[in-house]
Amino acid sequence: MTSPFYRTRPRTNGSRGGDRKSKSPPCRRKRDKDGAPSRVKMSERVANPRPTSELVIMRPRHWTLLLVAILSAAGSLAASHASLPWLGSIGSNLAAGFLGSFLTVLLIDQAIAKERDRENRRVRTLALGQLRPLTLQLLELLCAWFRAAVKRPPERELAEIREVFSNDYYQEVRFLDFSKPAPISPPMPWLLHSATVIKEFRAAVDSVLDKYALFLDAETLEMLESLGNTHALSLIVSLASLTPWKPPAVAHRTDNVLAGEGVEEAMREDVETLLSFVSKLNQCIARPITIADLYLWRPDVGGAFGAARMTDEEIARSNPMIRIGRRLPPPGSPTGQ
Repeated sequence: MTSPFYRTRPRTNGSRGGDRKSKSPPCRRKRDKDGAPSRVKMSERVANPRPTSELVIMRPRHWTLLLVAILSAAGSLAASHASLPWLGSIGSNLAAGFLGSFLTVLLIDQAIAKERDRENRRVRTLALGQLRPLTLQLLELLCAWFRAAVKRPPERELAEIREVFSNDYYQEVRFLDFSKPAPISPPMPWLLHSATVIKEFRAAVDSVLDKYALFLDAETLEMLESLGNTHALSLIVSLASLTPWKPPAVAHRTDNVLAGEGVEEAMREDVETLLSFVSKLNQCIARPITIADLYLWRPDVGGAFGAARMTDEEIARSNPMIRIGRRLPPPGSPTGQ
């Protein structure tokens, strides 16, 4: 299945993988001195390396050796004052030996800890790097919902991905008709196409957890688990699995899925979880995901603006039966008819 949202796009402007270096013609947009588009913030386009701790970590065995060395040195001094040179010599030798052992063990443990941290970061980069394409695909799907539901593109230029998901986003996607065809080939409704993208992303997350769970830190594991337990996105997958998902008798009751009760709050939580993961992902990978990767408002990508927006007539007779946080009324009840 191919899609104008997810097709690999060749770059020729010299930024991140282009096949030639641009000579900055006058018509090209202004760029910062570091070569990235001026509308893309540094926090988004540059991976933030994990700071290396310079603190020396003292473990109980280190304290034991150091304490014995100090006591041996103190005993040697006491023996010298007591006119016991042979005992002072033994104490000084013990103090030197324990002090040398303390420094040796400390340096070895620090070297092992640094190597372990370097290996963990390498494995984390390898694991999360596998999710970059599908994470970008999921972000493009969420932006495609906005494009298909909004009447016209926003006038202001967006500088980072988080600015896409403003209050306007959640208000506009409520009018997205998931029964209308998505701009992909082969053609399929937005509901089935969205469920396919979401399931591919979740399958990739599950695969990473299965292969790298033993090597990832607790924070990363918790974030990956959260990505697999989203509410609104899981709702899309569940609705797409129903056959038929839109009986004729309840036409337009589930077409605007994102207008259901409690769906907006769940959607905000899912988006926040995804954006937090993107932020962590950008700290690990060499090519961070930025707003420039999404091609939000290009007229030649993603179909027409508002192509899947419900008409006023459809909105007037729509009755989305999707509720998150409350049980649906039983069939035949006054509120369930």
